Amino acid sequence: MADDITKIIEETSERTAEKIRKDSKEAIEEIKHHMDVVAEDLKGQIQQVAEGVETNTQHLERIDSRLTNLEPLIDDVEAIKVTMGTIQQDIGSIKHNLKQKVDREEFSALELKLRPA
Repeated sequence: MADDITKIIEETSERTAEKIRKDSKEAIEEIKHHMDVVAEDLKGQIQQVAEGVETNTQHLERIDSRLTNLEPLIDDVEAIKVTMGTIQQDIGSIKHNLKQKVDREEFSALELKLRPA
């Protein structure tokens, strides 16, 4: 009887161990498949990010090129501002001087007044 119980326990243990190995193998295969799917999805997302970074890099390079081309123009604009300030001062001076001078019609009228009659 003890031998029968031992035999039953051994058979049951063997079947249980076999079932556990089979279930474990299936679970491992399922996990591997799931991880493959996740890995493929991540690869796609990483590729999209890499393409976005490349596109942004190209845009930034074009912007940098434009800014580099603008730097001399900014210097020119500053020089023009200085020149315009000088021109405005000169125009103001000329206006002031003209106010002190007589125009042609006034000069002609003065000539007539000063001519002997």
